[in-house]
Amino acid sequence: MKKEKVSLKKRLLAAFCAFAICGGGFLASCSDSSDDNDSTDDNQENNQPESSVVTLKSGSTTVYSGTDINAAWAAIGSSGDYVLTLEKGTYSVTEGTQLSYNGAANIKISGNTTTEYGADVIISGNPKTASQKSRELVYLPAGSTGNLTLENVRIVNEYGTTTGDAQAEVLATDGSGNLAAYNCSFISGQDTLRTVAKAWFYKCYIEGDVDFLWMETTGTVALYEECVLHAISSRTTKAYFAAPRAALTSKVGKGLVVYNSKLEADSGLEKLYLARNPWASSALSSYYNNVAFVGTTGDVTLTDLWASDSNGTTDKQYIGFKADSNFTASSTTYGAVLSDSVKTAEYAGRRNILNRVYNVSSAKYQKDSETSWDIDSVISANNWTVTEDTSKDLLDGETEIQSTTYDFSTENSGAYTDSTVTIDGFSYHSSGTAAGVATKTITIPLTGKAVVTVKGCFGGWGTIKAGSQGEGVYNINSGSTSKYLECGYVVYDASATSVVITAATTSYIKSITVEYDDTLSFVPVTGIAVAAASSTFTVGVANTMKATVTPDTASNSAVKWTSSDETVGTIDEFSGEVKFLQAGDVTFTATARDGSGKTGTIACSPEAATWTSAEWYYTKDASSSATASGIGADSSNVAGENVSVFTFTAYSGIALGGTETVSTISGDKTVSMGLKMDGNGKFTFAVTKAATLKLKQAYIKTDSKDYNGYITVTSSDGTATLVSGATSTISADTDYEWTLTAGTYTVARNTGNTSPIIYARVDISE
Repeated sequence: MKKEKVSLKKRLLAAFCAFAICGGGFLASCSDSSDDNDSTDDNQENNQPESSVVTLKSGSTTVYSGTDINAAWAAIGSSGDYVLTLEKGTYSVTEGTQLSYNGAANIKISGNTTTEYGADVIISGNPKTASQKSRELVYLPAGSTGNLTLENVRIVNEYGTTTGDAQAEVLATDGSGNLAAYNCSFISGQDTLRTVAKAWFYKCYIEGDVDFLWMETTGTVALYEECVLHAISSRTTKAYFAAPRAALTSKVGKGLVVYNSKLEADSGLEKLYLARNPWASSALSSYYNNVAFVGTTGDVTLTDLWASDSNGTTDKQYIGFKADSNFTASSTTYGAVLSDSVKTAEYAGRRNILNRVYNVSSAKYQKDSETSWDIDSVISANNWTVTEDTSKDLLDGETEIQSTTYDFSTENSGAYTDSTVTIDGFSYHSSGTAAGVATKTITIPLTGKAVVTVKGCFGGWGTIKAGSQGEGVYNINSGSTSKYLECGYVVYDASATSVVITAATTSYIKSITVEYDDTLSFVPVTGIAVAAASSTFTVGVANTMKATVTPDTASNSAVKWTSSDETVGTIDEFSGEVKFLQAGDVTFTATARDGSGKTGTIACSPEAATWTSAEWYYTKDASSSATASGIGADSSNVAGENVSVFTFTAYSGIALGGTETVSTISGDKTVSMGLKMDGNGKFTFAVTKAATLKLKQAYIKTDSKDYNGYITVTSSDGTATLVSGATSTISADTDYEWTLTAGTYTVARNTGNTSPIIYARVDISE
């Protein structure tokens, strides 16, 4: 059964009564005369001083003493160690603002109380902004590097408790510093807590409804140990405890881990799930979803465990949605049940959970030597009382892996000056990478079995090869100079003396890391299954083939794509992107690159396109033509050198169907401006069967204005039904989808020649 929400005050009273009665004291009974529907928001009514006191110290120096938490927070310096002490009471953050800090200081917020969950030391505020990115009440942005420690405080984002379907984070940490919270409570609705770097919440109370534990795409691990998670129904009838994302790296942290905790829920909820992937409609390949519920119980009725699928390993107990046997899925297969062996080895305690990662390339867990967090020192320094932890970050019988990183981020240093590294055709690029065009190479020395990881950004396909073993593939097409991707390659040939990285397309490589591991052995590919992104094969309509390799633990899962008839259809050997050129029959084959000889095939019979008067520009994106944000090729039809928002120094009447010069990572490029349209900024096409129309639209951004609008589809003899997309102002890039009956259709933008349509696709439904 779902539970009625019980206030923290009532639970404290009940606990005190039980103690008094069981302890043989004079108190015979206890009662609470307050309304049965009172909430945890009433916790602060007792034991408050007439005026709240806040003190900020740096070492023995008092930096601030007064009653204004805003002034105290503003006094924190750019570096150093600061302790913000709060006496019992309520501290209001100025309406419309945040407690935001972007610096290197280590900050501790400490409530001077022993009350459960810090219920009588309250930080409360209402950011009250239109932008989601500024609704966090306490915020450490991406540039921050200091650690944050919280103890004995209750933090409430009032925006999240009063507003409808809107993000309202109590706490958001996007920086590289770690976060520890002890005996705290966090109160909001949607997205209550967001973390990126390592985080540990111990004996905390967290309240929310939609995705109220979540993680950005660069997330690593957040451990919720012995916490209470309470799903509320005051704003919605549907709730999700978690919405995890994790960095798409070669070594993956354990994501969101709810460990030895308790789940609660209001009775007003009609649907309740442990977790979901709210970004499921976007490209799953851009991040992992990683969450685990271990040793956790709750008197709640779940609609099912998982509301949607997760991106991870084939066996989701390693990367994906997972829970132990305390939970049983009723209908879906989106997640996994943790095996006893994985649970015992990898979820044994906080040290183990926080400081072990899954190596995707070697398909095994290992100690996180790069960002290990001494959580025991944190506990000791703060004099916290916690459950004993006997787990280890380096398991018995394991040897800590030794690694060497060859860094290309700084000109005239690092790998550029390393005499053991051979660089042929790659050179320093202003993005902090080594850039090289097709056929150029980097050769790194080897002294034994190892996992080689190529880390890069923005764009690049290529191969990785050592000795006589088969070649692997790297894909660092992130589309951004600030977003890095990692691709690993297992060297199991102990006699290999070097590994060669060869660019197939222009590549931007930040580093190459070699991790030596004598236990590595060759696990061959035993099978390949091939599927198409779309089951409709139409000339002129993009498609992508995907190969699923078995076993999941194969040493080298890379495949090479080939076409049986390139006059009918071509396929990119790396990405699997297909272009159908004419009607006919063609078979695409995926061949394992590990030398096993295993193949998988798919036969396609593309039909001629049924639209009539639209002129389709060539568009290509490094990941998926259907979902990604590419905007067309440059003048040389080179993929991966475009931007997703056109930026100009002045707006000058851009004609779609023409070309314009924009600034990209490789300098100024001439790019096609979306689909060719008539003088009124429209194009027309016809379909003879039911179909689906998908569009992607960008907006033009100048120094002074964003020229944005939305798309309309009209027809005199057919019906277009909008499935998804904006009907008013759009974001930087917006996806649309319509279902169509047979007919002739006109596609237009409501703002004339601005807001270019950068991608269009028609799929026949019948």
